[in-house]
Amino acid sequence: MTVLDVLPIVVIWAAALWHAPKLAGPLWQRWMPVGLLALALCLTIRLDPVSDWISERTGMPNLAVLLKHSLAVVVTGAWLEWALLLRATDEPAHRLLRVTSVLRWTTLAGLLVTYLRVPDSANAEFFAGQGHDPAAARHELVFTLYLAVTGLLAARVFWHKSRLARDPAVVWGTRLLATAFVLTPGYGLGRLVALTAYATGHTAPGAFNTTRLSWPFGAVSVLLIVAGVSIPGFVTLSRTWIARRRLRRLRTLWTLVVPAIPDTVLPTPPDARTDPLGLGTTHLRLVRRVVEIRDGMLALRRYADPDLCERLRADLEGRGLTDPDLELATVAAWTILTADALHNGRTPQRVVAPPPRPPKANLDAEAQRLVDIASALRRPRTGACVEAIREATADTVGRPPAREDAPPAA
Repeated sequence: MTVLDVLPIVVIWAAALWHAPKLAGPLWQRWMPVGLLALALCLTIRLDPVSDWISERTGMPNLAVLLKHSLAVVVTGAWLEWALLLRATDEPAHRLLRVTSVLRWTTLAGLLVTYLRVPDSANAEFFAGQGHDPAAARHELVFTLYLAVTGLLAARVFWHKSRLARDPAVVWGTRLLATAFVLTPGYGLGRLVALTAYATGHTAPGAFNTTRLSWPFGAVSVLLIVAGVSIPGFVTLSRTWIARRRLRRLRTLWTLVVPAIPDTVLPTPPDARTDPLGLGTTHLRLVRRVVEIRDGMLALRRYADPDLCERLRADLEGRGLTDPDLELATVAAWTILTADALHNGRTPQRVVAPPPRPPKANLDAEAQRLVDIASALRRPRTGACVEAIREATADTVGRPPAREDAPPAA
């Protein structure tokens, strides 16, 4: 086996295991895992012993070939319908679903007719020169014609998805998949050219090797499919790794802000076993943490002094900080002191203090900004500024000074 034989098997098995939990989901979500598992089994298990065993048991030498191609027709039709169902809200998708259903059953009927009605001696000399069994080659020609049509339909679906997608990785991945399925008709074109050339008398048996004619199309198609599937996968893995790093770095800021304002904690996401869309992912955890921290910081404004930001900024400027480090350190120190005021029992103020900086609308930018604030919490200058402000606002016994409108002590 060559690399081109092993690599698709590995990729298909990985995708099948990745989608295996969806087998417990609705019916339309089961098509893709079932198709992937069936194809992975067909590619992994050697079919020659299976074909010989079926032939010996049934006494029908070509029954295994018929079953193999019928299974392939069902599997490819399931993939195409699964892809179409992802955008089944528009009328063109429903029309394509009806077309693929009719095409699948017509192809299965054609395979059965060629198996029952066409004699085994037809084109035996040609197929023997090509190194194929006559009945097996007839079934393969019918299947490759079906594969060509479904490939063009799948190419149309993936190209439409690339135009609707916003993620560049998904756009290029679906475009590569569309290009790969456009090349699938060339897989059967080589066999049709060889058959037509011999039938018209332009060449002798065996002069055309159908494998050599179809191999370039199949090899390029396999490489494009692997690339189209791998690009979004690698991008997803890299984004997951970045999200995990941000989650770890935001833990300090989260433990400072969210426990002080428990109402900002979002509901726990559903369990993965009852969540076929994968909502309990690292990306969703990052979104929840960013939203909780941002809402907590907005809620802390009611417990901050109106002039706290100016005092912190002036102190940090005196310590030699400049923008953008000055702004991040100001927000970090403001968060620490405001959370301290809440823990010390300070009541909400009528005049809400202005926030250090309004939140960003972009999730990635807001997450990175909060990560930078969390990093500023651990800087020595930020800690020194916080201690200086605490000493300036505390009395001789270390308690916050009494409010001016408070009644005199007895």
